[in-house]
Amino acid sequence: MDKSTINLKMDFIKGFFNIDNDYIRFLLKNDKITNDYDFSRMSIDDIIKLSKNLSISIDVLEEIFCKRDKDIESLRYKLSIYRPLGVIRKVDDLGRITLPVEQRDYFNILERDSMEISLDLNGNFLVKPLKRCVSCGRLQEIISVNNVYLCNNCINKYYKDSNNIIVEKINNL
Repeated sequence: MDKSTINLKMDFIKGFFNIDNDYIRFLLKNDKITNDYDFSRMSIDDIIKLSKNLSISIDVLEEIFCKRDKDIESLRYKLSIYRPLGVIRKVDDLGRITLPVEQRDYFNILERDSMEISLDLNGNFLVKPLKRCVSCGRLQEIISVNNVYLCNNCINKYYKDSNNIIVEKINNL
């Protein structure tokens, strides 16, 4: 593996988590980590410690230490999915919790969106937004149009309406 690629990706990691080599040295209790440290020479133990302290997933570690390309976008995407937000929410009197705005923005969850909530075999909550038509709220026959969900009925309605408007404008010329 090319050491410059690993170091480039580790620089991105440091920027993403807003940390520096001093903080990594503190986390790993490793005095060898200086500003010119070669992260491609990290021991497996140090990689595991770093991943646990920063909650970095196996996918992200694989992206840093195994992938040969210098694709930072793929690394950014994987970090945005797996990075813990560190936000603690309390359940209110009605049993509700609020999803962090960063997660809602990332997954394009809007006010009044329907969500499917279930438990997996390990007791973890799974929350999935249901795709619904932004116009009528319908959940069936949904199509994504420029990152907006519309049902077939609304698409047909808007298509007819837009054709009527065009015909009217042509007739008024």
